[in-house]
Amino acid sequence: SPLISGHPALLAAQALAAAAFVTASIAFARQAARRDDELLRWLAPAFALAAFARVHYVLFPSLYTDWLYTGDLLRTGSYLLLLIGALRELQLYWVAQTGAAVREDRRRLARELHDGLLQELAYIRIESNRIPATTSTKQQIADAADRALDEARAAVNALGHVGDESLGFVLHRAARDLAERYGVDLEVDLDDAVQADQDQRHALMRITREAVLNGVRHGGADHVRIRLERAAGVRRLSISDNGSGFDPSTIPDWSTRTGPGGYGLVSMDDRARGLPGELRIASAPGEGCVVTVEW
Repeated sequence: SPLISGHPALLAAQALAAAAFVTASIAFARQAARRDDELLRWLAPAFALAAFARVHYVLFPSLYTDWLYTGDLLRTGSYLLLLIGALRELQLYWVAQTGAAVREDRRRLARELHDGLLQELAYIRIESNRIPATTSTKQQIADAADRALDEARAAVNALGHVGDESLGFVLHRAARDLAERYGVDLEVDLDDAVQADQDQRHALMRITREAVLNGVRHGGADHVRIRLERAAGVRRLSISDNGSGFDPSTIPDWSTRTGPGGYGLVSMDDRARGLPGELRIASAPGEGCVVTVEW
């Protein structure tokens, strides 16, 4: 049975402390729900246990130091929750610091690539124009320089933009850069509700770039449409163009890797399989091309 004894001032102090802990527990619980802060989620139950411990000390004062009271267990549990919350906060802090260091290193590498490699490739591209027109390899050199510039710019963008960007935003930015560079009309229909992790976003961005570049360079397209949607639980990305198109049967080995099929198609198929997903290509001479990825 409860045994309320002891100096009234001591009992009043215990009751006041219990009320303060209850108030703090409720306040931290509300803040945790509002701010989604993990430390606050640990503080709320810790102060609740501390409040129960104080109430128990009021009802059952610890008169004998050799005895272990329930209030002692509740107070110890409160301390343990505070310790766990503090350790979790330290862990999150160091994870955040590590992430910040990685992002800063990626930005530094992006700056180095932009100021070094991109400038040299641009110089090579300019100098290729001075090659005599009678040289059979002039166009191949210029095309190779253009592809290298595109790849370097894609690497700079990938390194310089890190964070929680949506898949739709990443695809739109990649396609917009290419459209502006090659003077292509771009039409986008992107569902921002379609989610993908960082590796998937990168793979889909590279597939989009490859599909747009193929349509512009090989098909002479001047209009590209990109659509991202979810239907029946399947996420679907399609890139269509109004280029000259081609007969897929003329390169029958790209999906089986058994012949000299286009490496760009092989690369897109490999990235689609890694999602994991499936790549489909629909095209015909004079009817443009549609590249579809489902995952």
